[in-house]
Amino acid sequence: MRYEPDHPAALFNLFWEGSKLNRRTVRAFAERLEAHDRLPHDPAELVYPQVTALAPATDPLATLSLLRRSERRFGPAPLSTEKLAALFSAFARRPGGRLLPSAGGRYPIEVFALLLAAEAPWQGSIVYYDGAKHGLSRVGSCPDEAIWRELCNLPEGADRPAAVLVFVGFPSRITERYGERGGRFLLLEAGHYAQSLGLRLAFEGLAGYELGGLYDDPVRDLLGLGGTDAIVTLGYAVGHPATP
Repeated sequence: MRYEPDHPAALFNLFWEGSKLNRRTVRAFAERLEAHDRLPHDPAELVYPQVTALAPATDPLATLSLLRRSERRFGPAPLSTEKLAALFSAFARRPGGRLLPSAGGRYPIEVFALLLAAEAPWQGSIVYYDGAKHGLSRVGSCPDEAIWRELCNLPEGADRPAAVLVFVGFPSRITERYGERGGRFLLLEAGHYAQSLGLRLAFEGLAGYELGGLYDDPVRDLLGLGGTDAIVTLGYAVGHPATP
């Protein structure tokens, strides 16, 4: 993605280029995080003089939401085909529409995955999820562990997830209609996908956490999307929890 002044979302493209991570920029990014962590944190809260308490929700959705959490510890068990089907169902299309909202029905987000530990025939595969057919297409093979760890910004000591889902955006689907504002919509939709996956993980008794530090262009190329306008918006590491 290059900065082109006549592009309908030129400034969004410029922001994306400026915020990419790769081998050159990741060190400065890590140093910034370390410096910030050394500062005192006292998040300001809005305070109003009168607060009327509301009854807490106690329905099944509220219970499921309480179970959703970020978990970085994984067990070694592979994901079964049944578990894969359940996870990807969070993004499926249904008769009459999709489960997730999208501005103007443009649906700029697509879902790919690196299946690092999965039952046959998916073990070691890079796959694309077809929401209309609720099925997987194999698009490649996972690279060696040292490579995928670097591209996903997962240090050697971190637990290996069973899979890394990648939410890929195609800006042209939405910026041609909405211009710069479409860039916001695309990122909001990636958040919808992540939340839906997080709730599905909680329901299935699986673990996971978001990966915001993927190497943008190398991951895009690994997914076979080089030469397209695809952007890597977010990764999500998933797997069985380290302890039941």
